[in-house]
Amino acid sequence: MPVIPPVIPDAKELYDSIMSTIEPELCTDQIPLLTEKYKDETQEQRTARLKKYNSAFEAYDKALDAYIKNLHQEVGVYRKQVLGEAEKHSRSEELSKLSQLENTFSH
Repeated sequence: MPVIPPVIPDAKELYDSIMSTIEPELCTDQIPLLTEKYKDETQEQRTARLKKYNSAFEAYDKALDAYIKNLHQEVGVYRKQVLGEAEKHSRSEELSKLSQLENTFSH
């Protein structure tokens, strides 16, 4: 059974996947549209929106930390699986060579 490494998205994919569940307006495809979208907002509305965005970034940081912790665990599991497969392969090769040697000596 092949050992499958954890999937690690690029930075943009990771950012968007996390931020899309927190504040979709802050996803990379939406940020360029914000100036036009909020061109008529008042200073009070802008202040409230920026406060909401700051909260979103705090939530993003927490979610990113959790993601990295989980990825670290997945990589550890992958490392153990790879080492286990390498040991099995090495053991199999050694047994094959020993068998060949035994056959050589018994003839």
